[in-house]
Amino acid sequence: MIDFANQLRKDFSRFTGNNPNLTLSAGLSLARHREPVFRAAEFAEDALEKAKKASKKNSFQILGESIPWDSFERFFREAQQLARWQKDGIANSAFIYRLLAYRNILGKWLDEKNPEGLRYLPLLSYDITRNLDKRERQDIKQWAEQLKLLDNESLEYLSFIAKYSLYANR
Repeated sequence: MIDFANQLRKDFSRFTGNNPNLTLSAGLSLARHREPVFRAAEFAEDALEKAKKASKKNSFQILGESIPWDSFERFFREAQQLARWQKDGIANSAFIYRLLAYRNILGKWLDEKNPEGLRYLPLLSYDITRNLDKRERQDIKQWAEQLKLLDNESLEYLSFIAKYSLYANR
């Protein structure tokens, strides 16, 4: 569904002659297989409304995050890479759940400029040293080290990246 939504956005953009004044918002939600269809439709409608109200128009609401379409492919590739690392045993699910926790802590800084949110830095540094230094593959360590930079755009969408990996490996 993610690939379909992304292709639909590309086709829409091409159809409109890449007119920046014509945008497409989308929302994708997950529902359990026993969930009534009308309830799943309500979840999807709610996701669409959140995408429309996002601070950046022309967004895709997925896994609780509104991501601008022009950045989506980049963060989706990161999410897929993290999912591969998880599948290959390079990153375990506990590490990925901690990434979610670090993003929640960082939210205090990003949303409120509360310095308590910067606690994520020593926590992430410790986690990298304790769990990733000994790995044969250093690509995950390099990726995680980049998360210590406050100007890294991936921090804003780290919840999506981590949640995608966890869902992809269920």
